[in-house]
Order: sequence, then C-alpha cells, then structure tokens
Amino acid sequence: MSISRRPDGKLDVSSETFDQHGDLRLVVGEEKAVSLVCSRALARASPTFFNTLLYGNFAEAEKRKDGDWLVELPEDDPYALCLVLNIIHGRFERVPNRLSELDLYQATVLTDKYGLTHILRPWVQSWLNPNPTISADVAAAHRAWIAWELGDHQLFSRTCTDLLKHLHNKDLTS
Repeated sequence: MSISRRPDGKLDVSSETFDQHGDLRLVVGEEKAVSLVCSRALARASPTFFNTLLYGNFAEAEKRKDGDWLVELPEDDPYALCLVLNIIHGRFERVPNRLSELDLYQATVLTDKYGLTHILRPWVQSWLNPNPTISADVAAAHRAWIAWELGDHQLFSRTCTDLLKHLHNKDLTS
C-alpha cells in the first residue's frame, strides 16, 4: 500500500504489492487498502499471532472458493501496517529515517497487537528524539507508551516523571 497524508490529515491509500510472489491479500482499515504479501514472512515475523492465524484452525487460514486468500484487518491503521509490512518484507529503502511521534505511537500499538515490536528495534534510535521536550498532553502519554513498548527505560522514566510533575490537582479529579 502506498500511503501519504493529504493536507486535511486523511490518508491517500492505494493497493501495493509487498511480495511479487505473495500468496495472501490483506484488506486494511476503513479505506480497505489491499496489500499482496507473503504469508510465510508474516508467520516468521509473528509466530504468536500471524503464524497461528494463518496456519492454525481459524477461518482466516482458509482460501476463498475462487482460490484467493484474503484476510481483513478493518481496525488497523494502514500507514502503520505499511511501515510494518515494508520491514517484514525486507523493503528497508521504504522505511523512513524519521517518523512523527504519532506515527511511531500507531506503529507500536500495531506491533504490540501482533507480537511484532522486535522488528522496530533497528530504527528506534533514529525515530526517537533523544532529548524530547515533554509536556503533559496526549503526545507525552504516547511517548510514554512508545518508550515502554520499545524498552527505552530512560525515556520512559523521564517521560513519566515529567508527566507527574506537570499534573494539576484538577487533572487528578476529572
């Protein structure tokens, strides 16, 4: 899936082939973007989720009558999944050197869901700002989650400490 953000913040999504010999089509998000992927690459990267889903006793493991193998992921973020699929399929030239905090948050939520957080590790340092300016808002909560999920104990501690310092009494009672 080729994905870009429009000026209004919505995603422009088109179908994409992640593996020219792929055997599985993923239908992703509300946009219903279609991706041709290698089921074995997904299963290797995610033995606890995708291996079980695709090669276990689940409806998703069965091909349709027309021979097409289709799995729908309607709740997933297409941009985050595109990032993950590029990594899983070895298309590293399509993995960005910089990632917004919101996009990194979405990616870590997705990789946590599918047991794939380990695939992000080679890019973590380039994606995380080493000295972020912490503020007590949603971005800081996202940053705490990202740090926790990626195992950055120093950033997690620093973020949580700063969040607690900036909490107001009214925040605790609402």
